[in-house]
Amino acid sequence: MAANKILKWGKMILEIALNINGVIGVFKAVMTPVQGSFALTVEEGDKLEAFIEGGERIAMRRDKNKYSFSFEMFITNDMPKPIPDVDGIIADEYAIRVIPENKKLEGFLMERASVSVTETFTSAEGHKVKYTFDALQPETGALIKPYTAPAA
Repeated sequence: MAANKILKWGKMILEIALNINGVIGVFKAVMTPVQGSFALTVEEGDKLEAFIEGGERIAMRRDKNKYSFSFEMFITNDMPKPIPDVDGIIADEYAIRVIPENKKLEGFLMERASVSVTETFTSAEGHKVKYTFDALQPETGALIKPYTAPAA
């Protein structure tokens, strides 16, 4: 019989912290995002190729991938925006942790990110914001690192 497979899906926990000059502050949970709005997007690194006469490729390499994580959340009287901005501009850098619903499973950590926000308001959906975290190179290691929540 096949082993029970556990997917990393469902109601994720999202935590953010200020990153000031490489020092990550205290992580705080973000209110529950809009259903289905979590998205880690990976843009494949540029491909660099060397060709000789006749069109033969003799070498190839790729640049690093680019990572972005985004989510939407409703803004209500008791759920304010979690990151301050001025006309969509967020001056500070942030770190973000995403923890699967099953906390025993591995999520990820983006230690350093530039953040942007866009707001929408419609009569059908109300006031929403969309945050996008674009990964920046941290002091050490990869742009996205595995993260597992400590056992409770």
